[in-house]
Amino acid sequence: MLYWQALKDTEREQQLSFDEAKLRWGVDYLQMSQSIRDLEYELICALDDVRAIQSVHFDGSTDTEGQIQEITTQHRDKANRKDTYDSCFRVIEKSLKDKIVLT
Repeated sequence: MLYWQALKDTEREQQLSFDEAKLRWGVDYLQMSQSIRDLEYELICALDDVRAIQSVHFDGSTDTEGQIQEITTQHRDKANRKDTYDSCFRVIEKSLKDKIVLT
């Protein structure tokens, strides 16, 4: 539950910057970053599943072992999403490059 709260707190803080950027430049960075937020939600779901697994007493039965393996494998198979992050950041960076003055 703490993961969800931390994500919500961060989103509230970022919303001010997104609103300012939309007013200042007419660009919807909130929409541009949607794929990153989707991946963050997936990560939080995976963390919740891992915490749930850790809170269960592991009795060594085949059924329990199979369930744990299924949950961890499911998240591991989806874990390498670097290309999704990179493509989203490239779009945002390209948009910001001419708007930010480096001093």
